Formats: sequence, structure tokens, C-alpha cells
Amino acid sequence: MSRSLCALAVAGWLALGPGLALAQSDQVASGLIVKLKPAADEGKLQTSVQAKARFGRLSRLSQKAGYTSVMPWRHINAQTLVLATPSALTPAVQKALMDKLMATGQVEWVEPNVRQYPAAPTSAAFNPNQRWLQAWGAGNRGVPSIASAWQLIIDRGLASDTANTAIAVLDTGIVTHVNLTSASVLPGFDFVSNPTFSGDRDTDGVGGGWDTNPADPGDTVTPAEASLPAFVAARCGVENENSWHGTNVASIAAATGPGLSGVNPTAKILPVRVAGKCGADLADIVAGMYWAAGLALPQSVLDQEASNARAGGYASSATQVSLNPNPARVLNLSFGGGEACGNTYQEAVNLLRNRLPANKSSLVVASAGNEHAAVSRPANCAGVIAVAALNRGGFKSTYSNFGPQVTVSTLGGDPGSSVEDGYADGGAWGDFLGDESLVFKVPLAGNAGVTNPVSPFVGLGGTSYSAPIVAGVISLMLDVKPDMTASQMEAGLRASARPHVTSSFMGTCSSDNPGRCICTTTTCGAGILDAHEAVRYALALRDQVLYVRGTAPTGQRIDDDSPMGADIQAALRVAPQDRTANAATPTGTGPTTTAGSSGGGGALSPWDLLLLPMLGLWAWLNPRRQ
Repeated sequence: MSRSLCALAVAGWLALGPGLALAQSDQVASGLIVKLKPAADEGKLQTSVQAKARFGRLSRLSQKAGYTSVMPWRHINAQTLVLATPSALTPAVQKALMDKLMATGQVEWVEPNVRQYPAAPTSAAFNPNQRWLQAWGAGNRGVPSIASAWQLIIDRGLASDTANTAIAVLDTGIVTHVNLTSASVLPGFDFVSNPTFSGDRDTDGVGGGWDTNPADPGDTVTPAEASLPAFVAARCGVENENSWHGTNVASIAAATGPGLSGVNPTAKILPVRVAGKCGADLADIVAGMYWAAGLALPQSVLDQEASNARAGGYASSATQVSLNPNPARVLNLSFGGGEACGNTYQEAVNLLRNRLPANKSSLVVASAGNEHAAVSRPANCAGVIAVAALNRGGFKSTYSNFGPQVTVSTLGGDPGSSVEDGYADGGAWGDFLGDESLVFKVPLAGNAGVTNPVSPFVGLGGTSYSAPIVAGVISLMLDVKPDMTASQMEAGLRASARPHVTSSFMGTCSSDNPGRCICTTTTCGAGILDAHEAVRYALALRDQVLYVRGTAPTGQRIDDDSPMGADIQAALRVAPQDRTANAATPTGTGPTTTAGSSGGGGALSPWDLLLLPMLGLWAWLNPRRQ
């Protein structure tokens, strides 16, 4: 299924003031997200009297909007709430309700609570391999040099460092997996609030609501479900296979064990389930962001929410939300939506990034999107680490979004021809320049919804998987210097990035040349992710010395790589460029995973066989933290 996203740039991320334009959406919404202005009688919501005053105001706002006084409001933070409406809101109804709420003078801004779409793999037959671990060199100009970064950490005697870095994966949840053991996965949370989309097996919450179990029950969509009004409104078609998207993303970041290794095998995964069938509600995503970073609502508010739910006769799991004991400094979001950043996302990013003390601040890493167009949200929000996808040769993958919001680029896989790879959107040059995907192990039989996988390996590609590579590298930096601030993490990624490759054959990326193309600092970020140099940057901070990027390896003309130059020229003889031009302001939506497979090819590649002894050495020198 093809889901489209697009986004416009958003400027400035410091202050969000009153009087901002109302966010518009062409999607049906399940409710509204409302930012309240402060009120003296509500104070800081620390007492039951202040909490009752808050819910009294919410009752009056409900009536102003044309609803009853008892409506299901839910807090995201102390001033931002979600109003779940009894029926879906069309764009016209959204605007009318937002206008009514703004007219009360009690509201700072309002946004529709629309769906955000996680990546949904489509069938393809890729050769499994672990490109992100391979060495930099000819034909591999886009790789991040992960193994080299590991060796640098080992050489400095930091292999048994106790930083215990947590990477929050806000996604579809997680399943039991041989490469993601209980020792590597922290207690998480399930923020999927809508029982319609929570999944048939998500029976652990109140009506499929928030609960303490982040397990992924699967996200298949049957033909009968796809025909239901809620699924049609969510632009959701039939999905015959579970994506296990959250598990795949977590594996890229921190898998360890037989046959597969993530970027940081000693990091902890904090699973935060925000997406079910057909994606996720924006409000659930942002609630998960606050929880993952260790921010909490006052207990008086949670208690009052539960009391109001009982009085109103609707389900609430507010009292189950406790403070996250393992706050994550790095949050990975591998999906996006079709609008500009918006106040809801931007406020969350700001609060996490500006949290005091600064060495407790958190950084959001997000996929740029897969529409070979403008960067999607939340990657287009200011202050987010936006990640574009590269082919292993170092040029932009055919599908990857691009633009000035991108922070850095790294491998994402680059599907080839539809004939060879079973992928329908490989671009005109796919036969010549497409590369293999990134490797994952599928969940094993015995997990909910898993039935007889053909092979333990799958191959997937997309900016969905570029983002956790970057998140994993940031966690390596934090292993070296755990008290880095969010600003230092970003500065380190930018300063350590390898220069983009060049070519005299292939044109630069632009709306006129949006497919496979040569990246620049204005289209694909500061450069190509370099894990080795990023760790050197962290070491320089740790040792309080000036960081100077190493002179090698640097970017290189890929024309000189054999047979890369010849392949590019062969592609040019077939078509002048990989894709036709986009409109000046490209629009459209799509998942952040472009291709995948549900089976095929279980054998290890020669590189896997060479890699396993290295992984064993790493595990011995850097034992799993408990």
C-alpha cells in the first residue's frame, strides 16, 4: 500500500507564541489537540482543587464547541490536551470547531488529531547483508564505518563503560526476538489509545487504551477492516503481512547476538508503542515522546482524569501512566505525516531539547520520508535530527526525501528494478544503480501473530532504517560522554560528517532531479554519517581537547569507483535522469519504508561469515550491561 506524506518547512524552534495560524489538514481527524492559556486558579496543577478548576474549564470549552460538558479530555502535558470527539471530523468541521475554541480566548492554539503513518513494507526479494557495518571504501562511500567506531572505543578502554544508554523507539511496539533479549529491552509503554486501530491482540489495556505492555500485536488489515469507515477515513488499505516495524527499527539500533548486530550492541531499547493498524494518532506519538524522555504529569491531573472518565462513562487509563524510570536521551521516530511540523510536534521537540539541566536533554531523530520530495514531519521540525537515505555508493537513494531541513544522511537501502527485486518504484536507473537492502531477522514463531516465517532474514529499505543508524551512533557518542547536551550531540554529527560524494555524470538533487542524485549540504545535510569521527568528537569533548576532523576518509568522486562510473553511464544511456521533475512545491504522502520482504534467502553472505568473529570479540570485550 502506498501512503503519501509531504511537508512544508517550518522556521524557528525557540518560542511558540499566541496568535499562531491554525494548523490545517486534509485528513479526517479523531479529535482536536488544544493548547490552553495559563489560568491563575489552575496554578501548576499540583493540588486537587487546581485540577478540578482545570476540568471545570474543559467542561465549559466542550460546551462552547457544541458538545456536552462531560467529554473525554486527556492531557499530553500540563497545558496541552486531546479532545476525543464522538465522531470523526472532516476538514470543514475541524475548522469550524477550531474557530469556536479559539474564539473563547482560553486557547493558545488548536490542531487536528490526525493519523501519522508508519512504514509498511511491500514485497521484495533482497539479498540480506549488513551494509551499515561494512568498511568505507570504493563502492561503499555511503557507509557509516560502524565497526571502525567500535574499535576506537575498544582501543580507548571504554568497551565496558557503564553509560547504559537508552534509545527510545517510538513505533509499532516490539516482539520477543533472539537478537533483542530481555537484557537489552527496558520496560516500555503502549500509548495506542484508539481501540479501532490498536490490534485484535491488544487486549491488555482498557478497551485497547494506554497500558504498560509495549508488545506489538501485529498490524495486518483484512479486507473487511479496510472497508470500515474508520479505515477508509484513515486512508488505510489491505495489509496482508505484519510489518514488525518497531522490532526492525530496534534491531538496526541495538541488536546483538547470533548473525545480526545493531549499531550499538550494548545500548538498551526503550520500546514505546505509538502505532497500531494504519499508523498512529499524532496525540499518542507526542504523549509517548514526553514519557520516553522522563517527563510526567502531576498526579492530581491523572487522578482527576480518571474521576471524570468514571463520571462520563468513558474509558481512561490515565492512572496507569507512571514516570518512566529510564529516560532516553535519544528518541527515534521512523514515520511521519503529511502536514507542516505544527505546534504539537514543535512544542514537544522544544521541551525535550531545552530540558534543564542540559545534560538531561533529549534529541529526536526522525526519518526524512520516502517521496523523493520535501522533508516530511516530524523531520521538518526545527531542532530534530532529520535523516535522509543514501545508496551504498554515497548518492541519494531514489525514494529519499531531501531539503534544507536534513541534518545528515546515511545508508537506507536503494531498491533496484521491479523485475529483479519485486519492487514497483525502483526508478529508471534501478537496474544499474540499485543496491541491496539492510538485513533484519524476522520475529520467530511463537510470538503473537507470527506464523511459519519462510526465512529468519528479511531485507528492508527506507529512511525508516536510516534514522536508527543515526540514533545508534548518537548512543555510541553518549557511551563515551554520557553528559553531552542535545546541542553537542547535533554539533558532533554535523562536524564529524564525511563530505558528500561528487560525480561529473550524475546531477545534483533538486525538485527537477529528485531521484538518485548527488547530495549537497543544502539538500542532504552536513554530509555522510561517519560513526568513527562522531566517536572521536565525543572523545574530544570527554578529554576537553579541540576536535579536528580527520583528513581521511573523505568524500570522493564516485565516477572513479569501478564499476560505479560505468554503471552511471549505462544508466544515463537508458534515461537522462532517475526520476521526472517534481512540482516546485512537491506534495503527496507515503510511508517511510520503501521496500521489504517477508522471506527469501536465509543463508548468510560471505560478509556475515567474516563479521561473526568480530561480533564475538565485541561481545567479549563489551559485555551486555544489566
